[in-house]
Amino acid sequence: MNNAYVSVQTADDYHDARQTADRWHEFTDAEKAQRLLSASDVLDNLAYWRGVKVSDGQHRAFPRWLDKQASESGGVPDVPLVVLAAVCELALLDNINGVLPKPAKLQNVGGVMLKSGECAADCASGADGLRYVMRLLSPWIERNGVVLRG
Repeated sequence: MNNAYVSVQTADDYHDARQTADRWHEFTDAEKAQRLLSASDVLDNLAYWRGVKVSDGQHRAFPRWLDKQASESGGVPDVPLVVLAAVCELALLDNINGVLPKPAKLQNVGGVMLKSGECAADCASGADGLRYVMRLLSPWIERNGVVLRG
């Protein structure tokens, strides 16, 4: 099994320092670990990343060399802090990989009944979260390299 970029403890520390702490601590440690793994999987496939993986057999997209000269300098680069932050942010989003069953045809959201496909505040906040993550990761994304499809 592949590891997430971020441990549960690191994610706890990240969210404890932010206004997301209450939401994050609604999950058990097992749920947090699942969310971090899913978030790491999504991040790996979110964009065409600049540079190259450190090794050919590397499963995860990071760490990466940004250019050939850096790769010849020796050592292994760390996973960028923005990647770790992006995973922590993605882990808060529900069904980020889109494989969970779709909700019932009618859903009660804050006392308002919505038909499937209508966007509620949760949907909008998920989109906002994804936009924030993309801004965090922008230095690492190839120009026109976003993989997102609608």
